[in-house]
Amino acid sequence: MGKRIRSILHRLSKWLESLTWSQLITGFTIAIVLSIVGQICLISNLKVLGICLYALAGILFLIVTNKAHQRAEPEEQEKVRIRRSIPALLIGLSGLVLLAFVLSRLDSYAGNSRQNYLIVGGWLLSLFLFIISVLTLSHWRLVSLRSLGKSLRSHAREVIFVVFLFLVALGLRIYQLDKYPYPMLKDEAFIGIEAMKILHGGETNLFLLGWAGDPLLSSTPQVITIGLLGNTVFAVRLASAFVGALSVLFLYFLGRAMFGRLAGVLSSLSLLAMPPHLHFSRLGVNNIIVSLWMALIFWLTYRAIQKGRTVDYLWAGLAAGFPLYSYLGSRLVSIMALFMLFYTILTKRGYLRSQWRNLVVFGSALLFVVAPTLRACLRIQFVWHSGLFSCKKTSRTDLP
Repeated sequence: MGKRIRSILHRLSKWLESLTWSQLITGFTIAIVLSIVGQICLISNLKVLGICLYALAGILFLIVTNKAHQRAEPEEQEKVRIRRSIPALLIGLSGLVLLAFVLSRLDSYAGNSRQNYLIVGGWLLSLFLFIISVLTLSHWRLVSLRSLGKSLRSHAREVIFVVFLFLVALGLRIYQLDKYPYPMLKDEAFIGIEAMKILHGGETNLFLLGWAGDPLLSSTPQVITIGLLGNTVFAVRLASAFVGALSVLFLYFLGRAMFGRLAGVLSSLSLLAMPPHLHFSRLGVNNIIVSLWMALIFWLTYRAIQKGRTVDYLWAGLAAGFPLYSYLGSRLVSIMALFMLFYTILTKRGYLRSQWRNLVVFGSALLFVVAPTLRACLRIQFVWHSGLFSCKKTSRTDLP
């Protein structure tokens, strides 16, 4: 046993001696990230975890600085690579610091104060900074208009079909939407009232739970449609009609990616006129969004696994987090996306070794999205009692 430990320590020492300057910069960045996450844990009353992360960050920082003193000056090519990555790392760290600030301010939410919008804006800005950082580090570039036009022309038939599919799906869902079904459900009325409160500043703490335990942010589609069209039955139901039509579209993309174009066409056409889906797409309730999240997240996750690009893992991670801000039943979709990745790790040889960086991007994107709702709705206090740690959840009335 002692020989094995000495062997492991010897290999670790040799590996540390061979670290490049790029790896040292990465280690330094990880140490900063660990310290910021540790501070977030301390803010969230997870003191033991926060102290452990701070200790780990300190150890990593000491190792990196010690090895940096022993390394010779980097070559010019490596200097250029480091200089190009530093702005992106700084942008990402800025987003993480801003997220930590947002999480620390969740406890100071006050009633319907309009200052609460700054907290939501700060969270969205931190998310935007993280996206910019990942896109920069992955050398992502916008597609030129010429390339886009050439691609659309080369796939003209499919483009026409996709547009036609969406318009037909939307048309079936908005035809006499304010008349059929005739009676307006109680749930529709409450969601419309909630959207009106958000629209007129009556509800500004958008990370709280609203009608039927759904997050207030789940009423955002109705806020947009009512803001544009007024307080009408048609406006309340229009959001669901758009969501239903988009789910048909994304199901085509999912079926096409997994089984081919024919499967995509048949599956989307089946959902297009499926009576239960068509019915709930014409009601001003939020449960229809489950179909959208399932098609979108499964498609993006499968696409990421197949293509292995950092950008695809970024979009998949972001999409997997947003169901936590919508209808409660859609939260299972986020878990199923994680199971897709876990199943791939178990069944695809070499996947974890080749894609661990992209999996870190997926997980980071997911955590950036869900951090506020986890902080607001799953606050846990660790208290010392009878010599043991125990967990105590705050009551719903204590939530910010």
